[in-house]
Amino acid sequence: GAYKNSTEFNDVQQIIEIDGEPWFYSDSALVDVVESFEAKTNWTYSGENELLILDVTPSDDDEDITVSNAIVCNLEQMKADKAFTSVRSLIENLIRYAASSECADAWEFSDKQGINVAKDSLKEGFLGLLPKSVSTLYRKSEGFAVRKI
Repeated sequence: GAYKNSTEFNDVQQIIEIDGEPWFYSDSALVDVVESFEAKTNWTYSGENELLILDVTPSDDDEDITVSNAIVCNLEQMKADKAFTSVRSLIENLIRYAASSECADAWEFSDKQGINVAKDSLKEGFLGLLPKSVSTLYRKSEGFAVRKI
C-alpha cells in the first residue's frame, strides 16, 4: 500500500474508494514492506497470496517488531487442499476467534483449525466407504442439516 501524497513511490495509484476515502497501492511500497519484514523475520515471501497470522509483542518503537509465533497461510494452496470453503469464511473464522475471550495465540487458532480439518477428514473417510449414490445424496443434503446453534 501507499499514501496518496507519497513522493517516495512513483507508481502510486488509487485502486478503490471506500466510504468516500480513497485507497492507494504501489508495487514499490509492497516490495519495500516485504523486504523489510523478511529482513526482520525468517519468513520469505512465496509470491502467492499469503495470510500471515502473527503474535506480535508491542513496542513504543515503530521500527521494532517482535514476532513470537506465526502461521503462514498460503491461501492458494489451502484452497486447492480444501482447507476452507472460501477465503471469506476463513477470514470470518479468524475474526470470530480474535474477538472471542478464548483468543490466546497463533498456536491456539492453528490447533482449532486443525481439529476442524481432522473432523472433515474423518467424514470424508466415512463417506468414501459408502456406496457412491448414498455419499452423493448426503453431500446434497448436508447444507440442509438441522444444527443446534
